[in-house]
Amino acid sequence: MRWHQTLKIKAHLKLKIECKLKSFCQTSPFKLSALLSKDSESLNVTFSFSKGLENLLYSDSKSVDNLREHNLWKETCFELFLKNKNSTEYIEVNISTTGSWNIYVFEDERIGMKEYSLSQGPFISNNLRTTSEIGFKLGLNSLPDFIKESNFQYQISAVLKTIDDCFFYAIKHLDNHPNFHSFKAFNNLDNYNEAHQHSEQ
Repeated sequence: MRWHQTLKIKAHLKLKIECKLKSFCQTSPFKLSALLSKDSESLNVTFSFSKGLENLLYSDSKSVDNLREHNLWKETCFELFLKNKNSTEYIEVNISTTGSWNIYVFEDERIGMKEYSLSQGPFISNNLRTTSEIGFKLGLNSLPDFIKESNFQYQISAVLKTIDDCFFYAIKHLDNHPNFHSFKAFNNLDNYNEAHQHSEQ
């Protein structure tokens, strides 16, 4: 499969980024990829397993879905980071296989963390048992302007637990320990502008 990135750097136009996520440890039972997309109404992320899902320790949806919870990263958790390209502000989205979620906003790298206020939480689709995928959708109206305008840097990550271990996945790791908040590991949309920008009416 050819991994590619196609995008538009303008407000409300389509964005599509596909990427392989890499384990911080060289040896891992999983192969995981992610698709980040945006249109005029929503932001969407889908995580797909191509190997090792049978080793994943996770729970299915609770009877009460869409519950906002803290500390989801202490168990199997799927994450998205979007940073304002023109400042140190960024948001962190966490979702769980149970349907629980949270979104935080930071003033700077790991500084000033607080829950991000929004009228409606993400729509989470857990299809791990059928299509080996899990993902979420967020309405753009509830997100900061820098996301609506595609004026952001991004990191996509996951914490994957097994019975006796824990694996940290991200697009790239640049520290000597797992650190999804590291600004230097965030990815720039501008890096792909010349090669992949295309016009749509």
